[in-house]
Amino acid sequence: GYAQGMGFIAGTLLLHMSEESAFWSLVSMLNACTHAHEPPMSQLFAEGMPLLRRRCFELDRLLAIAAPRLKSHFASEGLHPTMFASHWYTTIHSCGASPEAAARVWDVALAEGPGMTSHRVAIAMLLADADELLLLPFDALVPRVRSLPEVIESRLFPSLDAFMHAVAKAAEVVTHQALDRIADEWVESDRSSAAPLAIPRQ
Repeated sequence: GYAQGMGFIAGTLLLHMSEESAFWSLVSMLNACTHAHEPPMSQLFAEGMPLLRRRCFELDRLLAIAAPRLKSHFASEGLHPTMFASHWYTTIHSCGASPEAAARVWDVALAEGPGMTSHRVAIAMLLADADELLLLPFDALVPRVRSLPEVIESRLFPSLDAFMHAVAKAAEVVTHQALDRIADEWVESDRSSAAPLAIPRQ
C-alpha cells in the first residue's frame, strides 16, 4: 500500500517518463534487492519501518567516523538521525532538493543503490554545514539539518558539480566494509528502544 515518501519518488519518476513507465519503475525500485546493504526499498515503508530505522542507525555510526565532533555535538544536544533524516531515505533526497539536484543523486542511486547513495549524500551535506551546525543548540539544529536538501545549491555548495564531488568523496567513509561492521552493531542493538521517526507530511 501507499506510505508517506512514495509520492516524492513517484513524482520524481513522472518528471522523466510516462505514468505507466513511472508506475512500473516504482514497483521495480521497491522490490529490487541488489546487495546485502540494499534490501528491497519496500522495507522502508513496511510496518514499523525496519529498514528506515536501520538507515538512521547506520547514519549515526557513519557520522561518528566522518565527523566525530559533529556526532558528539548532536549527542550532547539529544539529536539523533531519526529526528531529521527519515525523509532523506524514504524519498532518496527528492524531498526539498531541486529537481536538478535530485536527478544527479538519482543517477548515482540507480547505479549504486539508494541506501548507499543516500548515506553518501547525507554525509556530504552534514560535512558541508558542520562548522555552522556545531554552533547551534537543539532548537535551531533540528530545522537547519532537516532543510539541508533545500540549500544544496544556494548555501552548501557553489555548484551541482561540487556537490556531486563531495558525494563521491563521502564514498571514502561510506563503504561496504563500514556498513558490514555497523550491521553487526545493528543486529545486537535494542531496536525497540529507537527514537520515534519524524516523517514529513505531503
